[in-house]
Amino acid sequence: MAITFHVPDTVIDSVLRKMKDSHLVHPAATFNPNAEYGQRREVAYRDIDFLDRIGKTEHEEPIVDAAVRFLKERGIVDSASSYDKASFLRFRDYLKATFTKRSWTSLSPTMERLFYMLTSLKRPRTSIELGCFWGNTLAWFAGPCLGAAPLFIPERVYGVDINPDAIAMAKENFANLGNPQHVTILCEDARETAKRLSGPFDFVYIETKADNEDDLYLPLLKTLYDKLPKGAWIMAHDATRYTMVDDFKGYLEFVRDTHHFSESITFDVDAFGVEL
Repeated sequence: MAITFHVPDTVIDSVLRKMKDSHLVHPAATFNPNAEYGQRREVAYRDIDFLDRIGKTEHEEPIVDAAVRFLKERGIVDSASSYDKASFLRFRDYLKATFTKRSWTSLSPTMERLFYMLTSLKRPRTSIELGCFWGNTLAWFAGPCLGAAPLFIPERVYGVDINPDAIAMAKENFANLGNPQHVTILCEDARETAKRLSGPFDFVYIETKADNEDDLYLPLLKTLYDKLPKGAWIMAHDATRYTMVDDFKGYLEFVRDTHHFSESITFDVDAFGVEL
């Protein structure tokens, strides 16, 4: 079943007002969620200027608060569930100070908080990221069980990437983090890792690319599928990225089929999005 989480109307109004103040759109522009690309008098949800701005720090807290309510309303998490906002902010500062090796990442501030929240609520025993690159997304994916004051201790967290330079950076970064002993960082092809590791995995994050293969997400998920216990969560980044619409078609059809998963939620909260 396909469900989409959009940001609250208050955030949309705030972003639209700032776009007008910056002369990016006509002063009389209105928000139209069904408008096509490029209609500058009607700001569409897929407008890159709009999406970039809802991913910014000033909007992240109300968006993720709304996402928590959304998960509760769907019965996906317990009604008493919450994530520790103060711990999140401490972890963000800690990560910035600790990660000495940095590179570009597409993870927006809103997505950082969303990742941290999801792991806080799920508290997985064993999780894996396929395509961890230099470790930034892995740090947010595993954030609540890392640092000087972890919220919980998992059995194992795996980060996998085929790029040896990126993995060397990731290992150096994680060596400086508190409680890294539960994290295993592997330099290998994610397809081989998915076959080799026995699982079970109750939380999986996929962000893999290959020059000679457009869609790695679905083959990797199918390889891991029998290693997922009931109630497992799968996250796929870039689910709403306009350049990857065709690549995601087969993956989204699979995860939105109720024979495979009970629900599939698109968190449409920045220019990239994530499918849970």
